[in-house]
Amino acid sequence: MKKVFLYNPENDIALSHGSGNFTPPKNALALSRYASPVMWWVAGEGDYIIVPDDMPAGYMNALDLWQEQARAVAGCKGAEIITSARNCDVSEAVPWGWSRHAVRRLLSAGVDAAVVSLSAPDADKVRDLSHRRTASGIVSRLCDEVDFMACGNPVPWPAMEVREWCGVEQFASKHGDFYCKMPWSSSGRGVRRVTSDGLHYLKNQFDGMIKAQGSVMLEPAYDKTDDFAMLFEARDGKVRFHGYSLFFNDRGEAYGGNLIASDAEIRQFLAKKVSGDLLEQLAAALERILSDTVGSSYQGFMGVDMMIARDGTSHFIVPCVELNLRMTMGVVAHSVGEKLRNAGHTGRRLMRMAVGGSADDVFVQIVPQNNVFGIGLSAL
Repeated sequence: MKKVFLYNPENDIALSHGSGNFTPPKNALALSRYASPVMWWVAGEGDYIIVPDDMPAGYMNALDLWQEQARAVAGCKGAEIITSARNCDVSEAVPWGWSRHAVRRLLSAGVDAAVVSLSAPDADKVRDLSHRRTASGIVSRLCDEVDFMACGNPVPWPAMEVREWCGVEQFASKHGDFYCKMPWSSSGRGVRRVTSDGLHYLKNQFDGMIKAQGSVMLEPAYDKTDDFAMLFEARDGKVRFHGYSLFFNDRGEAYGGNLIASDAEIRQFLAKKVSGDLLEQLAAALERILSDTVGSSYQGFMGVDMMIARDGTSHFIVPCVELNLRMTMGVVAHSVGEKLRNAGHTGRRLMRMAVGGSADDVFVQIVPQNNVFGIGLSAL
């Protein structure tokens, strides 16, 4: 059963618009075009990866070299990179994320309409589930199903949805510094940390945020030490744990990179600071909760972003900062790690993605600690 993959990182922004017709921001458009082969790492043997059909000749030549390098490092032929899916024998379409815009992009790339129709979930349902209130509901259920206190972890606070300024003032008086987040946002956009003495600045923007998306989500600010995620995959109405993602952010809340390491290594790292038993409880509980919440409405990968924070010298888990109902860079890093280990490569590596305004400075890199090799869309 062959699949066709599409990298559409602008999908979170598309969900905020709700329409299939919009123009992505310049950086999102550049990333979508030049980093599209990143899906090669997730795809299987014989699958297809769609890249734009209007790329510069120099880029396509570099892409041929990149494929040779990636195949040599991964020890497999991997997927086939194509510019059009017309006449390709595929049974499933797999975009980075689903929305009306994703459907339009797949159809314009030549994917058969019947395949898209069978693959695509209900766009309105995915948009609704991608609202940050879903993550707040997940936290509420985790509070009921997981014994945080027995694991030495404080009971987490669910994010609060507000539509009136008085709700913001009440939240600030209770929690001090906090995050104000748009219900749908992408790569740190629409996310603002608010201090007690900066509350009046937020008030100037609050009405515009409410007008744009109807509400805002408020979350306590923590003294974060580590970002990580649990990865899951939904199939046939059930959600199963897929693995761990250990990542870091830069440029505010924007994605910076992933550690490529085995699940055992990442779990061992996390368990040095927090309870390993709590990690196991969270994974099991999230399988149940996500199966109930999204299992019948979505098929594919998703990630639950978490963090480790500290209070003095003790550390604790904030168990659901965000639900990414789509593929994530953690899923990519997990697949990269599996391919490299299957090919006999050992050691931890760092995967980074950067975006600029042209093919010369948009890249995905896999950089080993010992500098033996690097695979990227830029010269390494």
